[in-house]
Amino acid sequence: MLKTFIASLAIVTLTGCVSAPTQATQDACTRYNNGDALMVLSAHPQDDSEFYADWSYYLNGFEAKHKAYTVLDDDAQIAKTFEPYSVLFVKKGQPAYLLEKTVEPQFYDVADRLTSGKKVAADMQSFMPEEVAEDKVAGILCR
Repeated sequence: MLKTFIASLAIVTLTGCVSAPTQATQDACTRYNNGDALMVLSAHPQDDSEFYADWSYYLNGFEAKHKAYTVLDDDAQIAKTFEPYSVLFVKKGQPAYLLEKTVEPQFYDVADRLTSGKKVAADMQSFMPEEVAEDKVAGILCR
């Protein structure tokens, strides 16, 4: 039994399945618990594709107009939780919203309205992002 436990611990340690929170992860957790509005970015390797150009253009345009959000883009542990080119809108006490590979600015606007607790106009209903449960978000940001 002890040999099995030690072997399992060694495998977990070698594969990196258990890791200590980074400073960036701790900062993300603090900001989340303080009720800050966050935009959490997944991995987004830069390339010369039209998709990347569009994705970064709309993301940067949204960030420039919405200074209330703190952008979390420097934590590898959090970034690999979602598909590449994803953006998670988070504010404690509100549902979180996930945009995956989104290049339409209307999705950003709807996610912002929802994260802020505002209503979404009927003509914007087709741009509803995926909702992520608050307990899942807390588990991602506060490991």
